[in-house]
Amino acid sequence: MSDAQPSWLEAPRREIAAAFAAGRLAHGLLIHEDPGAGGLEFARWIAQLVNCRSKSAPCGECQQCRWVAADQHPDVARVSPEEDSQFIRIEQVRALIEDMALTAHGSGYKVAILTPAEAMNHFAANALLKTLEEPPPRTLLLLVTSQPSRLIPTLRSRCSLVRLKGPTRAEAAQYLEAVRGPGAWTDALAATGAGPFA
Repeated sequence: MSDAQPSWLEAPRREIAAAFAAGRLAHGLLIHEDPGAGGLEFARWIAQLVNCRSKSAPCGECQQCRWVAADQHPDVARVSPEEDSQFIRIEQVRALIEDMALTAHGSGYKVAILTPAEAMNHFAANALLKTLEEPPPRTLLLLVTSQPSRLIPTLRSRCSLVRLKGPTRAEAAQYLEAVRGPGAWTDALAATGAGPFA
């Protein structure tokens, strides 16, 4: 497996890293991705950034970074619709809020990744509002969506927007070839009409 990085995510990564280094990273980020541009990958990278113990964070090699990459970090929760549902339900969000109120296991941040964020039903979105308005210390909420207009306006207004534009088809094909090997990637991308993470 190649460790090739998506070139189109470099600029937003620099922006987030600079905000974090300056102590001005918002506690709620709305990651608006073009379909398949890598919103979840980007959210995981942010979770690594705020939890990595290396000076060159995120290093991608330490235990913290490896745990985040494998969705096994005790301080990083990912909330998505459960198997039998198309929606993120209020019970899931309430459990998340309770977990976010607890002290982190490590010295980093408690991070919640909600994807796709537009799958939150109205009750779940409203339940999340209070945590966005009064976040516990050292917590970070990452809402990943390709359809931000489907989120309630009060939720959108309490998050800082990060825009992830998709790569060109040539960039996407080059990335897929680097990480997956040779294949008819251009045809596959044309068929889906989305980015390489779709």
